[in-house]
Amino acid sequence: MTKPIIGILGNILETRSAVSNSIVKRSFTNDACVRSVAGNGGVPMILPFVADPALLDPLFGLCDGMLFPGGGDVAPDFYGEAPTEGLMEVDRAMDEFWLRAARHAMERRLPVLGICRGMQLLNVAWKGTLHQDIARDLAGLSPLEHVQREFRHVTTHSARIEPGTRLARILGEGTVPVNSMH
Repeated sequence: MTKPIIGILGNILETRSAVSNSIVKRSFTNDACVRSVAGNGGVPMILPFVADPALLDPLFGLCDGMLFPGGGDVAPDFYGEAPTEGLMEVDRAMDEFWLRAARHAMERRLPVLGICRGMQLLNVAWKGTLHQDIARDLAGLSPLEHVQREFRHVTTHSARIEPGTRLARILGEGTVPVNSMH
């Protein structure tokens, strides 16, 4: 059986060069994403950010699924809002690239996984909206902390698995322990 190719959406990391003291931009994704895909039977393929996302359409076509990892905030005009207080850094070009990948996955009914920013972007791709500052907008309305105080590997609450979904077929119906490390 052929292993599935999982496209992992890339990002840009800006660092300062130790040699020239200038800013250097590097394409990257978190190694944990690459290791997780490989460790669970997939072939990880990093999809680098490019200014013209159409250039990556041939790579999108090779993917059997896509992983949308974390990163900065999604530009609010993509979900019909103006920026408000609490909005963090946005990158419209990156959003357009990731939204193109999401539309590709939606059109081809590929399985997707969104982590933090990735889940927010997938929500926007499906015409959803977001809270720009969840701590302010939902203050006192949820017992969950947006950023948990425990270590990353510690589960702090549970999530309900929607009956009849692919995830329910894999994990079973009910709830699973999760964390809120953002």
